[in-house]
Amino acid sequence: MPWARASSLHRQLECPASVYFPQADRGEWRPGFLGTDKPDGPAPPEDTSAADWGTEMHLAMERSPDASEPWISYVEPHRTATWPWGTGEHEVSASYDCRTGSVELFRGPRGEADAWKRSRGPDTVTGTNDWVSDLAGIPWIGDLKTGWGRVYPRDNVQLLFGLLTHPSGLQWVHGGHVSILWLPRRTNPTPGQLFDFVEPQGLLQFRRDLHAAWERAVVRGERTPIPGPHCNYCPSAQVCPAFGT
Repeated sequence: MPWARASSLHRQLECPASVYFPQADRGEWRPGFLGTDKPDGPAPPEDTSAADWGTEMHLAMERSPDASEPWISYVEPHRTATWPWGTGEHEVSASYDCRTGSVELFRGPRGEADAWKRSRGPDTVTGTNDWVSDLAGIPWIGDLKTGWGRVYPRDNVQLLFGLLTHPSGLQWVHGGHVSILWLPRRTNPTPGQLFDFVEPQGLLQFRRDLHAAWERAVVRGERTPIPGPHCNYCPSAQVCPAFGT
C-alpha cells in the first residue's frame, strides 16, 4: 500500500497524521494509508453526485467505451481546442518511490489500475494523471475539473506529481507545462483552460518537499495532526483531535 495519493498530497504535505487516521469514504470508514484502525459507527453521509459527474466527464474525454450521453456531446465540440485527440494519453497511472526516486508507469487495462496502485510499496506515492502530453517537446500535464470553483494550476500539487512522473524525463531539463481544463457541472458547459509553467528548479523543490513529508510520516512515524486550511475538506475530520482548534 502506498503512503500517499497524488489526489490528496495537498493534505499529506502539511499534516503527517493524515496518512494514519481513518478516512470517511462514501458513508463508510476505511483505514488510513499507514493505519489499521476504523472507528465504530457510520461515517458521515456523503453526496457523490459531483464525483459521479466528474467520472462521466473523464470517460467522455478519453473516448472510453463506457462513456455515455450527455457527457459525450458536452465534450466533443471542444476536443481540438483543449486536449487534442491523438496527441497525448488519458488516465496514465504512475508511482513515485520517495526512497529511491524511481518512477513506474502502469500500461495495463484501466480496470486494473486501482489494484496496481494499491500494490505499490509503503514508500511510494501513486496517482493517475488525466492528460499526459507535450507542447513543442516540452512536457505537459493536464487535469480536468468539473466543480464550480476555479482551481489554478500553480496551486495543484497533483499536477506537480504528474510532471514528476512524466514519461519523457525531459521535465528535469526543460521544466513543464501544467494546465487545468475546467468543464463545470452544468448542461452544455463552456470550457476554460488555464496554463502555467513549472521551471526545473520548481519541480526539484516539490520533490524535496515530498521527500521531507515522506521522511516525517513514514521514516520517523510522526502522527501529530497539524491544523490548517486542509482541515476543511479532510475525510478524517470527525476523528481528528486537532480539528477545529
